[in-house]
Amino acid sequence: MGDFLPVGSLLRRCLLIVLIGSALYCAFQTVGAFRKEAVFLFLNVGNGKAIAVRSPAGRVLLIDAGTDAHGQSRVARWIAERRILPALRQAGCHRIKGVMVTHPHDDHFNALPVLLGEFYPSLLWVPPYPVRNPTFSSFLQQAGLKKVRLVPFFRGQRLCLDSVDGLTAEVLYPDRHPLTGLVDGEVNEASAIVRVSYGRVRVLLTGDAGVRAQEHLVRRGDDLRAEILDVPHHGLRHLSREFVRAVRPRLAVISARRVGSAGPADGDVAPALEAMGARIWVTGVSGDLTVRTDGARIRLEGERSFGDEVL
Repeated sequence: MGDFLPVGSLLRRCLLIVLIGSALYCAFQTVGAFRKEAVFLFLNVGNGKAIAVRSPAGRVLLIDAGTDAHGQSRVARWIAERRILPALRQAGCHRIKGVMVTHPHDDHFNALPVLLGEFYPSLLWVPPYPVRNPTFSSFLQQAGLKKVRLVPFFRGQRLCLDSVDGLTAEVLYPDRHPLTGLVDGEVNEASAIVRVSYGRVRVLLTGDAGVRAQEHLVRRGDDLRAEILDVPHHGLRHLSREFVRAVRPRLAVISARRVGSAGPADGDVAPALEAMGARIWVTGVSGDLTVRTDGARIRLEGERSFGDEVL
């Protein structure tokens, strides 16, 4: 005949199992809730642009990383090493899955050679047209030596940064047909426009897309609504009112040194944004901006203003 545990011991053992199970469940829920937060980082790099998107799982998409220093100069390297790298690490951006260069102008990519030496992205989204910029060509050669896969971007492409929680980046512009013969002044009109979606929160990233590109999307009837708008071309009078009305942003981020009579947010840009009720953040004035979201609520953390607010 087998041995039997006393009833009291059996009850204590069952209670212990229940308590351990409850503790593990609570711990799982707490960690899960923490990991479900996506982060958008808008960095102060002068009249350049550097934006990072971190998924709840820690995967990162870098949209541009450039400064207004010409070429791959000492200044560009200094900003990359002293500003961009520390900010990325502080934000928990340790695994860069992909990098996108919205267009081949120095102020959007000249910090990337330094970053490639620190991170090893698996994917580099590049313009779908021949590029004449020798600095950019040198950067592509460096990326090729590091075995980074080069993929021309075009409308309809999607990158899933988090298959569990559904953080995706979708290219809205340019179209797939080849773009050839672009002179330097037209490159902005072929700048990538990307929408990153997480739950009910959408962020529209625009590089230096010009008015023609913006109005093309409006005429096509795309759903452009986004809670946060990365204002095109550093806010330099290159913003279509129809585009702003289609986006209806609650927050507009301008990557630029300052607001002035001849500088960013001049002309119709600020009034067009304010007319839609958008709050305006200028990185050169207010510093880096960190946006955290669980897919429903949006929390803003800035260096000089906003503090820690819910949008």
